[in-house]
Amino acid sequence: MKTIFRLVLCCAVATGLWGCPDDGDGEDNGAGGTPAAGGQSSTGGSPAMGGAPAMGGEPTMGGAPAMGGAPTMGGAPAMGGAPTMGGAPAMGGEPAMGGDPAMGGEPAAGGAPAMGGEPAAGGAPAMGGEPAMGGTPMGGEPAMGGAMPAPEPERLPCDGSRPPGDYAECTTNIYTLKIDDAIADDTVVGVTGIVTGRRIGAQDNVSHLIIQVDADDPGYAGPAFSGLWIYLNEAPDAIKDNPPTDGQVIYIVGAPENYYGKRQLNGVTHLEVVREGVMPPAVNAMPENLMTDGVDAWRYEGVLVEVRDVVVTEVEPAPAGGEEAPTNEFRVNFADQAEGGVRVDDWIHRYEAVPAVGTAFSTVRGILTYTRNNSKILLRSAGDLIE
Repeated sequence: MKTIFRLVLCCAVATGLWGCPDDGDGEDNGAGGTPAAGGQSSTGGSPAMGGAPAMGGEPTMGGAPAMGGAPTMGGAPAMGGAPTMGGAPAMGGEPAMGGDPAMGGEPAAGGAPAMGGEPAAGGAPAMGGEPAMGGTPMGGEPAMGGAMPAPEPERLPCDGSRPPGDYAECTTNIYTLKIDDAIADDTVVGVTGIVTGRRIGAQDNVSHLIIQVDADDPGYAGPAFSGLWIYLNEAPDAIKDNPPTDGQVIYIVGAPENYYGKRQLNGVTHLEVVREGVMPPAVNAMPENLMTDGVDAWRYEGVLVEVRDVVVTEVEPAPAGGEEAPTNEFRVNFADQAEGGVRVDDWIHRYEAVPAVGTAFSTVRGILTYTRNNSKILLRSAGDLIE
């Protein structure tokens, strides 16, 4: 009886400091007391199992954390606190594994990134952010393994201003290659032109191309000195086996060289078709002006030319420059001139038989070249010889 009295008296005296022992009925305790299981904790006290923590106190298993406190397993984090496993992050906090990131926070593995944040591996990138591995960027940098456009090659003019070795080639035009000495032999250059003729070599692939400055080129200055021979026998097989066709505008890289008196492009390493063009009209010239040492022989070397209303004046003219008979050549001139004229050769197109002396043609057309010490018209097909 004395013991019970002393216990009641202690409880009454200490009520304002510690509270009485838990009676297990689940009701709220007094201020400063120890909460029951599932009950509401007091200010500054320790929370009960599953209860809500006090201001600044420690949360219970599964309970809601206090302001600034640490969250429980699976619970909701406090303002600025760290999230739980699988929980939702607080404003600006760190996201849980697999959870949604906070505004501006770091995304979880595989989760969606925050506005402007870093994306997770394999996830979708944030607006303007860095894309994930293999992801599709929204206006940002492409993902690893994505398609990137090939950079345009930097092509500088061949004016001596570029540092040597900085670029694969410098760009020039056919006029400069033909009439200027500014570009030395074996200088790697790139030129653009329209294909006017092709020669099939002994291995049944294209051994030579002939190009001219395209009339649509901004630098076009007329047909004189606009033609160039391209030697392809040393080019990669991919170029020889897939050559451009007549009328296509191409960009080609090689090195110029004087070949038995004429300028041509050797050592071709690159060829690309720029666009489909329109075959230029043949330059109508007088036979005597195109013949060897004629006034137009060098101006129109490599250019598509034609002579009109001519007759054959000579068959198998004397070979020169190491060539041996038969040459399958003949000369043509105006009908009122019994001899002389420009040579016609079958080096590109082999005709069935050499026409007899006196045979008249309304048009003889082809590429003018200089070879074996003579200027010659090279027929490209049977259609270039019109009676």
